[in-house]
Order: sequence, then C-alpha cells, then structure tokens
Amino acid sequence: MSDTPLLAAVDLRVDIDGVAVLDRVSFRSRGRSVAIAGDAQGIFGALFGEARVRAGTMSLRGHDVSRREHIGEMIAGFAPLDPPLPDHFSARDYLSWGARLAGIETARAKKLAHAALAELDLERIGGTRLDRLALHERRALVIAQAIVTHPAVLVAAAPLSGLAGEPAAYVERVLATATQGRSWIVSLSSLHPASREHTLASGADEVFIFASGALARSGKLSHLLDQSGAYSLVLRGHTAEFRTALEARGVTLSGGPRRFFVELPAGMKTDDLLLLSTEVGAPIVELLPELPFTESSLEAASGARSRA
Repeated sequence: MSDTPLLAAVDLRVDIDGVAVLDRVSFRSRGRSVAIAGDAQGIFGALFGEARVRAGTMSLRGHDVSRREHIGEMIAGFAPLDPPLPDHFSARDYLSWGARLAGIETARAKKLAHAALAELDLERIGGTRLDRLALHERRALVIAQAIVTHPAVLVAAAPLSGLAGEPAAYVERVLATATQGRSWIVSLSSLHPASREHTLASGADEVFIFASGALARSGKLSHLLDQSGAYSLVLRGHTAEFRTALEARGVTLSGGPRRFFVELPAGMKTDDLLLLSTEVGAPIVELLPELPFTESSLEAASGARSRA
C-alpha cells in the first residue's frame, strides 16, 4: 500500500474572496476515506477550485491542489452540493455531456453514461429531464456525474444534508455504491447521532472537524466522541421542557436561543440525550462534540455563549 495520504496539508492557508477561511493548518489523513465536519468550505473550496490556496501546500493523493494537479479523468471526481443543472437535458445526456467535457470522445462518453446509471441503479431516471427530478434524485445524479469517468477518488460536498427518511436512504445507497473500490472525501452538515451523516462519518477511516479556521480534531469518530463529554446542539422547540429535564439529571443547558451547550456527566451518553429530547418533544436537529480549540477560538466561543 502506498504511503501517500489521501489528503494532506502543511501550513495551509485558504482564502475565499480575499478572506482567510483556513490559516496555518497542517494534517495528514490515514486510510482511504475522510469525512469532514464543521467549517468544511476551505477544504472543499480549494478542491473544487472555488477558493485560493494562498500559502502552504495541500495535496490529494500526492497531487498539488494549488496547481490543479488533482484535476484529471482518472484522479478525482467532484460532486458539488446542488449545482445548477441544464433542465432540458435528460439524466443520461447530462452524464454523457460531463464525460465529453472531461475529454472523452462522444461514443465512449455515451457508453460511460449508460454504465454509470447501471452501476448506481439509476437507470429508471436515465431518460428523465433534469427539471423533473426530485432533490434526492438530482443529488444522486451529481454523484453519478462525479464517477462517470472512473476516478480513483470521489469528492462529494454534503450529499446527505437536509435529507431524511427515504430520500436520505436513496442518496446513501447511491453514495455507498459509488464509493465501492475507490477512495472518498465527503463533507457533513451534521454529526447528529441519529442521522445518516453520522453513520457515514462512522464508516470513514478519518474524520476532520474544522472550526474557526483551524483543525479542531481528527481521528475515528468513535474515538472523538469517547474523548468529549461536551456538546453543542440545535433544538427544534420545547427548550424550557428540555432544560428542566436536563436539570433534573444534574446537567445544565446553556446558550441559546438557537445553539445550546451541554456537558454530559460520566455515565451519560449521547443516546441518553437523544432519548430525553424525544420524551419531552424537543427534537435535536444537530449535535456536535465540543472540541478543544485554539485560545482565540475559545475566547470567541465564550463570547458567543455570553451573548446568547
């Protein structure tokens, strides 16, 4: 096995519109899959060419990102989140068109489009106009576009965000098939323990969590959660009831009105927190481990809590 990491950076600074969104960040991933939570826009902006690597280095499988060396038919396929699609195209035409843009001649591009639809079990939508597809079908098609030329790495921006139930399961199945036999980098909108994004992160060889322009924590998700008893969360209703129920268990709910913070005592797990929120009718729509930040980030977080 090659020692070349899937994703690596040394003293990386990434700018978006002239503003640093990552600064002096260094990391080296392990394994064949990476899930990125928190402020992922810097990493994905650089990979997608929407942000500038201002200083330091970033590489994808050893290919320099700032020099766009990672862009190539067999290197990486990119699935941005909900890009504009040509509505008058059929799904099959869209895939064929994408392969042709990658430099593949027309006849082979059509074959690759058919193959991608078959591989991901999307043949049913092959002839459907893009403006008639549901959101989850469009998400699945963008993933298919990303792998139509058989790249070694799939890079997908938050493909499960905002989805639940069968639509989320649909995209999850497509993503699981698309990542078979290839490396992947996927961003997450949430690490809610009951979500499919949490399941995706649990299967990643490495999880990177970025906050305030820095890498806050990295490792297997199970290890990260075991290390942290403090969490930030977003509730949907019945906050007072949830606060009272927590206080009865010796837990303080701070912050608000949108984002709250708790520190779980020894013996209390996130499953207990979710069960309690369900019992009082206060659904947790986002739950993230509170992680050790830089000193400046801690000051910012403290200020946010006091303002809340």
